[in-house]
Amino acid sequence: MGIVTADEVRPAAPSDVRDQAQLKAESAGLSLTEAEIDEYAAALGAWIERQGDALETRVAVVDGVVVGMAWMVVFERVPDFDDRRRRTADVQSVFVKPEHRGRGLGRRMVEELCLVADARGVPRTVVGSSAGAITLYERIGFEHSPKLMLRPAGLSHA
Repeated sequence: MGIVTADEVRPAAPSDVRDQAQLKAESAGLSLTEAEIDEYAAALGAWIERQGDALETRVAVVDGVVVGMAWMVVFERVPDFDDRRRRTADVQSVFVKPEHRGRGLGRRMVEELCLVADARGVPRTVVGSSAGAITLYERIGFEHSPKLMLRPAGLSHA
């Protein structure tokens, strides 16, 4: 018989910031010292505080250990004549440790964030995806948009 684990997806707590900092480093392929993680965690915690209600986060926890994270920032766009409070939700930095993938944790975190966006009446939720996660987002209901474009920094007009 295999080991039974307790999987949980929940809103991130302030005490999860260091774990989120470690996951952020891992998702970027960085190998940082404990001091560097602590320094980044302090900056991350300050950023979280500045975001206030504009930020929603979820963590995936397996047997009491944070193994995944997902973030959503809600921001207001330039008002339209018929919509003076145009809001967009941006799902960011979704990551689950490789050894815990395939269990539905990433999907559950993103689905919860989408439910929050829906409950807030946010009409549009966007995500920038890695190639490997596109099918995950499609299964949740995200669609490709021919209207969204990306300009990487540093390109000249020459």
